[in-house]
Amino acid sequence: MNKEKVTRLLTLLIIILLIGVGFAAYKLITLNRQYDEVVQQMGETISAKDLIEEDLNRLYSDYDSIQTENDSMNEKLSEEKEKIAVLIEELQQVKSYNASQIRQYQSEIETLRGIMKSYVYQIDSLNQLNTQLIAENNEVRESHERLKYEMDEVVNKNDELELTVEQASVVKATNIQALTFNRRGREIDKARRVEQIQTRFTLMENSIAEPGERTIYVRILRPDGYVLVKNTDNLFTYEEELIAFSESRTVQYENEFLDVVIYYDLDQEVLEGKYQVELYMNGKIIGLTDFLLD
Repeated sequence: MNKEKVTRLLTLLIIILLIGVGFAAYKLITLNRQYDEVVQQMGETISAKDLIEEDLNRLYSDYDSIQTENDSMNEKLSEEKEKIAVLIEELQQVKSYNASQIRQYQSEIETLRGIMKSYVYQIDSLNQLNTQLIAENNEVRESHERLKYEMDEVVNKNDELELTVEQASVVKATNIQALTFNRRGREIDKARRVEQIQTRFTLMENSIAEPGERTIYVRILRPDGYVLVKNTDNLFTYEEELIAFSESRTVQYENEFLDVVIYYDLDQEVLEGKYQVELYMNGKIIGLTDFLLD
């Protein structure tokens, strides 16, 4: 083989070698670029994963901080917190990530955040409504208490009026006298000779009182406090108790002055000393007097 052919052959080999080296260099550069891109994407993915995990933890804390006394709302909040906890656990267990997964997690976070905003709005609305209801309830209670106070005032005034009317309608006795007589009808003050006690008085005029029949009871008390009575059945009611009376009389009262005399004939021992005479009508004491016997 001559020298010229060898030279051309070597030149051709060199050219082929240079082309191979150039192609290899191109592939190496391409691979290096792709590797750098993969490393960069992995770094971005890991960073995105960390951010997502931070967002999920922050979102969990936000849900946990929401306070409400509504049981139904609390149940819903617990369900959403459970979803976030599951996502955090999944994120920590996955070893490889891609852009699609990252976008899916970001979408889940946005959905959960939107739900939380909705719940916060509902809770605020419920709190405002509850505040309004409390205010209205307080107003109703105050109105009720004010009305109760006014009703009590009306009842008290009515009771006072009824008491006033009742007191005003009591027929009083005036000019009360207790006179003692012997068997001949002569007035005396000797205890051993007294046979009869006459209680004289006048029922006063009263236009408010109810007209009609009235029974008047007279109680004559000896100096020792014993009530003079002839019959143990002589009882009437005074202040919700039965008490004894000496004698009684029924009269027709027509709202005008009425003179009355009630007689009591003695048939027991008469003591010396001060006697007290009490007059009652319609469960009220209407007058009293006293007298002395020697």
